[in-house]
Amino acid sequence: MPLALYSRSIKAAALVGSGLASFARTRRSAEATILTFHGLCEDTSDRDILDWSLHLPVDVFRNICSMLAKEYHVIPLTELVEARSRGTSLPDNSVVITFDDGYASNYELAYPILQEFGLHATIFVATGFLDGVEMFWFQRADLALGRSQKELLDWKINGKKLRFYLGTYELRQQSLRQLLPELKELPDADLLSEVDRLEAALDVSTPTFEDLPKAMRPMTWEMACEMSLSGHVDIGGHTHTHPILSRCDVLSMRAEIATCRDRIHATLASLRSPQWGVHCKAKAFYRTDFTPPSAAASTTTSPCTNCLATVLPNPSWRPRPRCPVRLKR
Repeated sequence: MPLALYSRSIKAAALVGSGLASFARTRRSAEATILTFHGLCEDTSDRDILDWSLHLPVDVFRNICSMLAKEYHVIPLTELVEARSRGTSLPDNSVVITFDDGYASNYELAYPILQEFGLHATIFVATGFLDGVEMFWFQRADLALGRSQKELLDWKINGKKLRFYLGTYELRQQSLRQLLPELKELPDADLLSEVDRLEAALDVSTPTFEDLPKAMRPMTWEMACEMSLSGHVDIGGHTHTHPILSRCDVLSMRAEIATCRDRIHATLASLRSPQWGVHCKAKAFYRTDFTPPSAAASTTTSPCTNCLATVLPNPSWRPRPRCPVRLKR
């Protein structure tokens, strides 16, 4: 694929994933639209990364923020949560900006733009990632397929026989797109061992945090503290190790949420008033990643915090109106 066309496809995929594509087609009265981002990047030419859909080009994000500042009413997530809990309306064309995972680019690239345009965002961090002890499983899969010297791998997973073609960068990207949905179907107890098995089959070592390409690197707690004190950013919880919560047993769900909550409080709560709360966000794509047991674990584990998930539209699923832990994005 020509580089210019590839760059445009990355931008398009990132915009669809954030929710901006559908948001741009409508203006909503008396309710808010949530735009969800992950990381940002200065370019997408680094072939060490296969999945660039999580890292929006910074010039695109700047253009989005410029538009939002001129034409929309950007509000903190706390304002949306409070309005929903009280049943009150919001200003017309309200927008909430969120980021998932806790990439360093949130601080290095997004934060200065938020300051420039006077916008507010909530960043949901996976605390093990910021601690430098828990690399994301999907990062390991990305790097394993991208760095292997093999050109072909036959793989059995979930009762299926897959063939991964690795002869070119584009084929490696296609193989990753094949693999990730299958990994997400595994029980959480089996997920990391499956990634271990993949690395061994591809003859690559488990990467360290120092091996991560720039766009994949986590922010530090110092970065999170600075943004939290600025008034432009709230820090929320995105679990500790970024599992698929619906693939965890109840005890594991609660441990993920509680560990994340406690790490955030231990590091940041002293910088806020005693009333400061944690937004505990469970990652959710349609119904499969965030289920009623996940919602119950969130609310029972952190009853004094704002626990929620943003959920992509699914025509076959109709969650309860004003469900406190499910916000459509």
